[in-house]
Amino acid sequence: MLGKFIYIEFHIPIRDYLSILTWKEAFFDLIIPLIVAIVSYCFIFNCANIDKLATFTGLVINFLAILIGFSITSLTILSSESGNSFETLKKYDSKRNIGNKPITGYQLILITFICVILVEFITLAYNLTYYLLWVNGFLTSYVRIIIAINIFLMLHIIMLNIRNITNFFFIFWKS
Repeated sequence: MLGKFIYIEFHIPIRDYLSILTWKEAFFDLIIPLIVAIVSYCFIFNCANIDKLATFTGLVINFLAILIGFSITSLTILSSESGNSFETLKKYDSKRNIGNKPITGYQLILITFICVILVEFITLAYNLTYYLLWVNGFLTSYVRIIIAINIFLMLHIIMLNIRNITNFFFIFWKS
Protein backbone atom coordinates (compact mmCIF):
# COMPACT_ATOMS: atom_id res chain seq x y z
CA MET A 1 0.00 0.00 0.00
CA LEU A 2 2.78 2.45 0.92
CA GLY A 3 4.48 1.58 -2.37
CA LYS A 4 1.65 3.29 -4.26
CA PHE A 5 2.69 6.66 -2.87
CA ILE A 6 6.46 6.55 -2.43
CA TYR A 7 9.37 4.60 -3.82
CA ILE A 8 10.21 1.74 -1.47
CA GLU A 9 11.71 -0.77 -3.89
CA PHE A 10 15.15 -0.20 -2.32
CA HIS A 11 14.13 -2.85 0.22
CA ILE A 12 14.30 -5.59 -2.44
CA PRO A 13 18.13 -5.87 -2.56
CA ILE A 14 18.21 -5.81 1.25
CA ARG A 15 15.56 -8.54 1.38
CA ASP A 16 17.51 -10.58 -1.19
CA TYR A 17 20.72 -10.10 0.80
CA LEU A 18 19.03 -11.33 3.99
CA SER A 19 17.52 -14.33 2.17
CA ILE A 20 20.87 -15.57 0.82
CA LEU A 21 22.94 -15.14 3.99
CA THR A 22 24.55 -18.23 5.43
CA TRP A 23 24.78 -18.60 9.20
CA LYS A 24 28.52 -17.83 9.08
CA GLU A 25 27.96 -14.66 7.07
CA ALA A 26 25.08 -13.54 9.29
CA PHE A 27 27.27 -13.99 12.36
CA PHE A 28 30.06 -11.96 10.76
CA ASP A 29 27.89 -9.24 9.18
CA LEU A 30 25.14 -8.81 11.76
CA ILE A 31 25.65 -10.60 15.08
CA ILE A 32 29.19 -9.41 15.84
CA PRO A 33 28.24 -5.73 15.22
CA LEU A 34 25.08 -6.22 17.32
CA ILE A 35 27.06 -7.69 20.24
CA VAL A 36 29.60 -4.84 20.11
CA ALA A 37 26.78 -2.25 20.00
CA ILE A 38 25.00 -3.83 22.98
CA VAL A 39 28.23 -4.03 24.99
CA SER A 40 28.98 -0.40 24.07
CA TYR A 41 25.53 0.67 25.19
CA CYS A 42 25.66 -1.23 28.47
CA PHE A 43 29.23 -0.70 29.62
CA ILE A 44 31.34 1.71 27.65
CA PHE A 45 29.04 4.69 27.15
CA ASN A 46 27.53 4.98 30.64
CA CYS A 47 28.79 8.53 30.81
CA ALA A 48 28.63 9.49 27.14
CA ASN A 49 29.50 13.13 26.62
CA ILE A 50 26.89 15.01 24.59
CA ASP A 51 29.50 17.57 23.51
CA LYS A 52 31.54 14.85 21.80
CA LEU A 53 28.55 13.68 19.74
CA ALA A 54 29.02 16.43 17.14
CA THR A 55 32.68 15.52 16.65
CA PHE A 56 31.84 11.83 16.46
CA THR A 57 29.08 12.50 13.94
CA GLY A 58 31.41 14.57 11.77
CA LEU A 59 33.95 11.74 11.71
CA VAL A 60 31.26 9.19 10.89
CA ILE A 61 29.89 11.31 8.04
CA ASN A 62 33.37 11.75 6.54
CA PHE A 63 34.08 8.04 6.93
CA LEU A 64 30.78 7.17 5.23
CA ALA A 65 31.50 9.53 2.34
CA ILE A 66 34.79 7.72 1.70
CA LEU A 67 33.17 4.29 2.00
CA ILE A 68 30.32 5.22 -0.34
CA GLY A 69 32.83 6.38 -2.95
CA PHE A 70 34.82 3.16 -2.57
CA SER A 71 31.71 0.98 -2.78
CA ILE A 72 30.30 2.73 -5.84
CA THR A 73 33.69 2.50 -7.57
CA SER A 74 33.91 -1.21 -6.79
CA LEU A 75 30.38 -1.78 -8.06
CA THR A 76 31.20 0.14 -11.25
CA ILE A 77 34.27 -2.02 -11.84
CA LEU A 78 32.29 -5.16 -11.11
CA SER A 79 29.40 -4.29 -13.41
CA SER A 80 31.53 -3.06 -16.31
CA GLU A 81 34.26 -5.73 -16.33
CA SER A 82 34.05 -8.50 -18.88
CA GLY A 83 37.25 -10.53 -18.43
CA ASN A 84 37.56 -14.29 -18.09
CA SER A 85 37.21 -14.16 -14.31
CA PHE A 86 33.89 -12.37 -14.58
CA GLU A 87 32.60 -14.62 -17.34
CA THR A 88 33.42 -17.64 -15.15
CA LEU A 89 31.75 -15.95 -12.18
CA LYS A 90 28.60 -15.28 -14.23
CA LYS A 91 28.36 -19.01 -14.92
CA TYR A 92 29.32 -20.14 -11.40
CA ASP A 93 26.47 -21.63 -9.37
CA SER A 94 26.57 -20.02 -5.93
CA LYS A 95 24.38 -22.83 -4.51
CA ARG A 96 22.03 -20.16 -3.16
CA ASN A 97 18.52 -19.28 -4.18
CA ILE A 98 16.29 -16.27 -4.10
CA GLY A 99 12.87 -17.79 -3.87
CA ASN A 100 13.22 -20.91 -5.99
CA LYS A 101 15.59 -19.34 -8.50
CA PRO A 102 19.31 -20.16 -8.23
CA ILE A 103 21.71 -17.23 -8.42
CA THR A 104 25.19 -17.07 -9.89
CA GLY A 105 28.33 -15.99 -8.07
CA TYR A 106 28.19 -12.75 -10.00
CA GLN A 107 24.65 -12.05 -8.77
CA LEU A 108 25.69 -12.92 -5.21
CA ILE A 109 28.51 -10.37 -5.27
CA LEU A 110 26.31 -7.74 -6.92
CA ILE A 111 23.66 -8.20 -4.23
CA THR A 112 26.18 -7.71 -1.41
CA PHE A 113 27.73 -4.64 -3.06
CA ILE A 114 24.33 -3.05 -3.70
CA CYS A 115 23.22 -3.87 -0.16
CA VAL A 116 26.29 -2.28 1.42
CA ILE A 117 25.78 0.88 -0.65
CA LEU A 118 22.15 1.09 0.47
CA VAL A 119 23.12 0.56 4.12
CA GLU A 120 25.82 3.23 3.77
CA PHE A 121 23.28 5.74 2.43
CA ILE A 122 20.77 4.81 5.15
CA THR A 123 23.49 5.26 7.80
CA LEU A 124 24.47 8.60 6.29
CA ALA A 125 20.83 9.76 6.40
CA TYR A 126 20.57 8.50 10.00
CA ASN A 127 23.66 10.50 11.02
CA LEU A 128 22.54 13.67 9.27
CA THR A 129 19.06 13.39 10.78
CA TYR A 130 20.12 12.87 14.37
CA TYR A 131 22.79 15.55 14.04
CA LEU A 132 20.19 18.07 12.90
CA LEU A 133 17.82 17.04 15.69
CA TRP A 134 20.63 17.18 18.27
CA VAL A 135 21.78 20.65 17.15
CA ASN A 136 18.20 21.89 17.62
CA GLY A 137 18.07 20.56 21.19
CA PHE A 138 16.31 17.25 20.65
CA LEU A 139 17.62 13.77 21.48
CA THR A 140 20.03 14.85 24.25
CA SER A 141 18.75 12.10 26.55
CA TYR A 142 19.15 9.43 23.86
CA VAL A 143 22.89 9.82 23.22
CA ARG A 144 23.76 6.27 24.32
CA ILE A 145 21.10 4.73 22.07
CA ILE A 146 22.14 6.91 19.12
CA ILE A 147 25.80 5.95 19.51
CA ALA A 148 25.00 2.24 19.97
CA ILE A 149 22.88 2.20 16.79
CA ASN A 150 25.61 4.05 14.97
CA ILE A 151 28.23 1.56 16.16
CA PHE A 152 26.07 -1.31 14.92
CA LEU A 153 25.53 0.30 11.51
CA MET A 154 29.18 1.26 11.08
CA LEU A 155 30.47 -2.18 12.07
CA HIS A 156 27.89 -3.82 9.81
CA ILE A 157 29.16 -1.69 6.91
CA ILE A 158 32.79 -2.48 7.73
CA MET A 159 32.08 -6.22 7.95
CA LEU A 160 30.16 -6.19 4.66
CA ASN A 161 33.00 -4.31 2.98
CA ILE A 162 35.53 -6.79 4.33
CA ARG A 163 33.46 -9.62 2.88
CA ASN A 164 33.05 -7.78 -0.43
CA ILE A 165 36.78 -7.12 -0.69
CA THR A 166 37.47 -10.77 0.07
CA ASN A 167 34.98 -11.86 -2.60
CA PHE A 168 36.62 -9.45 -5.04
CA PHE A 169 39.97 -11.05 -4.19
CA PHE A 170 38.60 -14.51 -5.01
CA ILE A 171 37.33 -13.30 -8.38
CA PHE A 172 40.88 -12.58 -9.50
CA TRP A 173 42.72 -15.23 -7.52
CA LYS A 174 41.75 -18.76 -8.42
CA SER A 175 43.18 -21.46 -6.21
